[in-house]
Amino acid sequence: MLKKSRVTAIIILASIILATTPAMLLAQGQIQTAPAQQIVTLAEKAAQQVQNLIDMIKADQDALAQIQTAGLTYEFNENVTLFSTGLIYLEAAQTALANSENQDAVDSTVEALNVFREVYRSVHSILQATDLQKGDLIENQGLLEAITRQLQKIDRLREI
Repeated sequence: MLKKSRVTAIIILASIILATTPAMLLAQGQIQTAPAQQIVTLAEKAAQQVQNLIDMIKADQDALAQIQTAGLTYEFNENVTLFSTGLIYLEAAQTALANSENQDAVDSTVEALNVFREVYRSVHSILQATDLQKGDLIENQGLLEAITRQLQKIDRLREI
């Protein structure tokens, strides 16, 4: 009789464990996917901000003339090219995320964010050197700070 109770208890415990294991694995996958998705979304927003800045400058002939007068056209064009590299990293991150390769997605996103931050800083240095958008520099600093905070957050998550 005692053996039957032990066998029954073991079977019940095994059933409970087997029944809850898929739910635990599903929840764990969602926890791992959510931060990667959030980081990729942040990079998409950062890319859009940088793209908007570049487009605004390209659309303003006076701004382009001032950049040319200051002798910074080459630097501006190099930053536009570097931005394209960041977009390649972002596309790789999106593909990795779609394939559930979260670590690859995060790695590519970090590279993209680093590129976007560098381009954003460089373009603003060019604007500052040509006395363009003085009042907007404070507002744009917020995006740089947000990118830096997210990169620091990623570093902390990697340490865990």
